Amino acid sequence: MKTRLVALGAALLLTIGAGACGGGSDGRPSKAELSDRIEKELDAKPAEADCIAGKLLASDMSDKVLRAIADDDQGDLSEKDTDKAGTMLVDFMSKCSAG
Repeated sequence: MKTRLVALGAALLLTIGAGACGGGSDGRPSKAELSDRIEKELDAKPAEADCIAGKLLASDMSDKVLRAIADDDQGDLSEKDTDKAGTMLVDFMSKCSAG
């Protein structure tokens, strides 16, 4: 199960990195926007995607990084931002899939 979660986290980060630059909305995304992206990109169940989205929004992750996840648009994210997002995603996926 842990291997699957790590693979899914990596897959989401790769889709962020592969996204087109520019476009998209500004500001903090909604829980629904994040949940939809997580559900589509990770093939997550709706309850898991909602849980992960809620934890992302409650985290100290910047609006810029959250927007990049929701819009599938890396834009100008730093390596530090991408690494932090990946670590958090794996952690949150593990917590949200456990229950």
